[in-house]
Amino acid sequence: MEGSTITRFVAAALVMVVVVAVAAVGIGAAGAGTTSGNSQYGAPGDQYAKPFDSASGSGERSAASFAPRKISFSATSGPTGVSGYARSLPATPGANPLLDFSGSVTCLLVQGNRAVVGGVIQKAQLATSVGATFMFAIEDNGNPSAGTADRLSAYFIDPTLDPQDCTIGAAGLYPTFASITSGNFNAYDAP
Repeated sequence: MEGSTITRFVAAALVMVVVVAVAAVGIGAAGAGTTSGNSQYGAPGDQYAKPFDSASGSGERSAASFAPRKISFSATSGPTGVSGYARSLPATPGANPLLDFSGSVTCLLVQGNRAVVGGVIQKAQLATSVGATFMFAIEDNGNPSAGTADRLSAYFIDPTLDPQDCTIGAAGLYPTFASITSGNFNAYDAP
């Protein structure tokens, strides 16, 4: 009887050793070929790559065409849709009340280093703007110290636009890009 207890104990120990060995091999194989560290964005195929598009940043556009403005925003697509915020101000306080608004982001279209961000105005200096759809586009040209400035478009502010559909913004807003004089935009086009 004592021998069969020892035999069962040894058999159970061997099973545990095999389970631990298989688990260790599986963990090692899962990490093979990935980059080291915890990169926020990662390279295509990287286990740390974000699975959804996003765009964010703040900047000031001083170009006279379409009125100088400041923008701060964050937009992310995810499993439950698009979310984020946007805050716009005229470059000179009080100069253009139409540009003084904030709202929730409801659409995002990222195409390479460009993004169209849209949503619904929730607060505005002009009360008639509340509830209207806003859209703008950004172009991320990398690190600002590299010499090529990021760019910001004009805005669409229109109560008849669909706040869930940013596709109209690409064709209409990209031609209005002008360089920002300060700030940085980031566009991430998920693989």
